[in-house]
Amino acid sequence: MPMSSNLTGDDKVYDSLLHQAETILFQRLARYLVLDKDIFGEPGWDILLCAFIAHRKGVACTSEGVASTIGLGLATTKRWINLLVERKMLTSQNGIFTIADETEQKISRMFQAQINEIRKSASIELRRHMEATRRQS
Repeated sequence: MPMSSNLTGDDKVYDSLLHQAETILFQRLARYLVLDKDIFGEPGWDILLCAFIAHRKGVACTSEGVASTIGLGLATTKRWINLLVERKMLTSQNGIFTIADETEQKISRMFQAQINEIRKSASIELRRHMEATRRQS
């Protein structure tokens, strides 16, 4: 079960790792509108992102759903899923697959490091802005 990062005011759980994964997937899908995904695509990573997102949301992940989401043919999607299952990055049963625990933990650590870096950069920029504002006063 995914862990929440913090709570919003309306008691809904905000999951910063889910948000990070969705942001990355949406950026990738937008890139495919501009650049040829046959050259710049990474189906394995896109599938892992979909599996990570489904896990964090607590919903099932199917080959058909992922193929539709990432705009990849079903046969190609299934080949990639099978490869990821062979590499123990996904588990699969009865047409539904999930991200393997170890893979989920590694991706979570990577996303948390990205989030920490973004916060650090934002904090530095805020301090610079505050110092510049003080100097102008």
